[in-house]
Amino acid sequence: MFLNFSRLISPKFIFNPALGSMSENFAKFFYILFGLCLIFSLAARLIASQQEKKKDVPNKKLWQKLTVCFATLGIVGLFLLFFRQQRVYFLSMPLFWYLWLIGALVWLASILRWSMTKMKKMQKEIEERREKEKYL
Repeated sequence: MFLNFSRLISPKFIFNPALGSMSENFAKFFYILFGLCLIFSLAARLIASQQEKKKDVPNKKLWQKLTVCFATLGIVGLFLLFFRQQRVYFLSMPLFWYLWLIGALVWLASILRWSMTKMKKMQKEIEERREKEKYL
């Protein structure tokens, strides 16, 4: 009944194209996870539109990036779950789940890096421009 974690990194498991479907509890967990990704995407889109009304370009871009990230992760995740539950040969391999996870981490790290570097630079430039316009 215990999960064998060493099996998760076994090449036999990772590259197995004919795995069975997930248990019902795992499937529910992933449906909830991917549904939350889509809900976060909608919430981020609403926040981005509010930032657009405020003419806050750096924050608007951040929320747009998060919108695309969460929407893509949710949709691709639902496809992966569908393929796994339907036992689609080759497309249900755990390799694609690992690629999804690595892609999600890289994508979120790049958004975080962008917010720490370019976003702060954009905000500083906007502040400087506002200061100059105040005196002109």
